[in-house]
Amino acid sequence: MSAPETAYPELTPETARLLRACRDWVRRYVVVSNEQAIVMAAWILHTWTIHAAAVTPYLHVCSAELSCGKSTLLQVLRVVVREPRYTDNMSPAALARIVSTIRPTLLIDELDAVLQADRERAQDLRGILNGGFEQHGTYTRCVGREFKVEDFSTFCPKVLSGIGELWPTVASRAIRIELRRKLASEGVDSFRIKRVHTEAEPLRRELEAWADRAAPVLQGMNVPPDVPGLDNGRWT
Repeated sequence: MSAPETAYPELTPETARLLRACRDWVRRYVVVSNEQAIVMAAWILHTWTIHAAAVTPYLHVCSAELSCGKSTLLQVLRVVVREPRYTDNMSPAALARIVSTIRPTLLIDELDAVLQADRERAQDLRGILNGGFEQHGTYTRCVGREFKVEDFSTFCPKVLSGIGELWPTVASRAIRIELRRKLASEGVDSFRIKRVHTEAEPLRRELEAWADRAAPVLQGMNVPPDVPGLDNGRWT
């Protein structure tokens, strides 16, 4: 049974406007298709209501070569998502503790370098990502001098960026955003971090205010059986 229609009609125009604003924000600085920008706009709103979600699809920002705008895209997302945490070098243990403590929106850049540098570390990270797409995903380790067994939550929105492919199990939990080099005929605004932070602030405030109203509605909704989801390890 779905939520009563009277519970959220006032959110619909505002949600549509914010989706358009987020779509336009992404396309202002990075060359992506309209379809890719729409997906990322929906994902930005999702980060603001993560506490109402049971699962979270990762974004896999990838390209076949360097200089396609991957790092710029992560910075563009960073200034408008909820509780951003950007890194290009984080240990699995640190990642698990940060996620468990503050449930950020995690933006991991240069993931290919991590995967190639240390096989054991890469496998630990893979384990965290395999389970971190669902609300009850955990990372279990022995901690302290007494080797106390402790579970750390691994559930939070994540962007994974790098050249090449993800592990199949992690890729099945991700939406692929493949970038290419900008053509000379394609114009986007230059990304200047100080200026962009200031320009993004009104949109962030609107997203935060929207989330305060939308999260309770989303928490009270039952998902219809025909809505796409994760089935046998793949998004459908």
